Amino acid sequence: MKIVMPLRENNGPESKVTGHPRMAPYFAVVEIDGTRQVSLNIIENPYKGEEHHHEEHHQGGTQFFRFLEGLVPDAFISYNVGEGAFFRFREMGVKMYMPKGHTVKENIDAFIAGELKELAGPSD
Repeated sequence: MKIVMPLRENNGPESKVTGHPRMAPYFAVVEIDGTRQVSLNIIENPYKGEEHHHEEHHQGGTQFFRFLEGLVPDAFISYNVGEGAFFRFREMGVKMYMPKGHTVKENIDAFIAGELKELAGPSD
């Protein structure tokens, strides 16, 4: 299973999760197998800080979201998931969760333990 989460820094498993995916400088891409973490890759967000245009949002095809789709997540952990992203992720079968901890490690541990709350709707 592949889990993706937006980060404010690149500090390995101690990297802090940020509440603004589009503005996040990095994303954690974590592979888990059952109850253990198999890999952690931290990648740069090529669209960090890019201006968000209203009409682009409603057309449903921003480069940023295509970048996220390309990561092929099974789960997305973030404090904020906007309406457009929520419904597109849901169509893709991606489950979205509210973080419980501040770091990648804390959230992966909570995910494996079944302690994260699944989002029922957009959270921003």
